[in-house]
Amino acid sequence: MDESEFQQRQGEIYNALASAVIGSLPEEWDVAQLRLGTAEVKDESISLSHELVNPKLDRGLVTAMPNDDVYEQTGRLQSLFREYGQLWLKATLEVSWDYDQEQWRFAMNYEYDSA
Repeated sequence: MDESEFQQRQGEIYNALASAVIGSLPEEWDVAQLRLGTAEVKDESISLSHELVNPKLDRGLVTAMPNDDVYEQTGRLQSLFREYGQLWLKATLEVSWDYDQEQWRFAMNYEYDSA
């Protein structure tokens, strides 16, 4: 797979994942982080943990349950990166409502094994 095909597929997954995360949020949330972590299991497969949190809250409902589409899209993202040979250890998708533009924004950050 070349770089442009990777970027195209990645963009499609990002859009679907951001929409799925937004669809999982409690109505009053205007920001959230989907925190993903990878871990190898005994049969050499990679498991993926999910945590959907509101980083602005320190009490009350600070976590939410991702919907099934979030799990489907994160699985697609993990498979894409594995296929491209750059599987990450942790990833964070942040979505936030832009009150000036009246639309959702998202950003993605990855942490890789430094070894």
